[in-house]
Amino acid sequence: MKKRLPRKERKSRLGLYITLVLAALMILSVFGIVQNQDAGQTYNYEGHKFVYNNRDYQYDTKIDGVTVKFSNIPQDLLNLEVPSGAIEKLKAVEVISVSYDPQSVYAEMLGGMQKDLSEELYDHKKTIVQIGLLNATEYSLPEISCDDATPENPVLIFEIVNETANKTGFIEKNNCFVVKGISQVEMIQYFDRIRYGLYDIIA
Repeated sequence: MKKRLPRKERKSRLGLYITLVLAALMILSVFGIVQNQDAGQTYNYEGHKFVYNNRDYQYDTKIDGVTVKFSNIPQDLLNLEVPSGAIEKLKAVEVISVSYDPQSVYAEMLGGMQKDLSEELYDHKKTIVQIGLLNATEYSLPEISCDDATPENPVLIFEIVNETANKTGFIEKNNCFVVKGISQVEMIQYFDRIRYGLYDIIA
């Protein structure tokens, strides 16, 4: 028969279990707060309502009656620098080429941004997005770089750079628009900022 622990030791172990359970509950509750801090929240900006979607941790808003998702609300992106007139130039054309480096460590994310933009711009503005790659070796897509940019068909490039890069952000040069970021967070912020401009939410 299994020997029963002394009462004092049983009480000690029970106290330890309770402490561990309470600690676990506290940690989980804090994690839940962090993950769901905006759950059910609604934000308004320039006549647009943004509702936090707890399912995918993004903000939903309606543009021309169609739901569009953003990772950031406009208020959080107003301090991002955008070249004067850059968004207007992109809005004025019927065709935009979008490219990125498929060898980037964040290639999957950059490809997703390219895909989302190509679908959204056509749905909302009938703008055609030609998709390509900076290095198309072993890929069926065309190579597209700043060398291919024209006033009628500007090029938008998503580029991840290392922390020693001299400049990050949204850069314009000769009808080529390059978004440079050192992290996924920074890239997504600029991606949202450009989209807000293209959809006339941020001037």
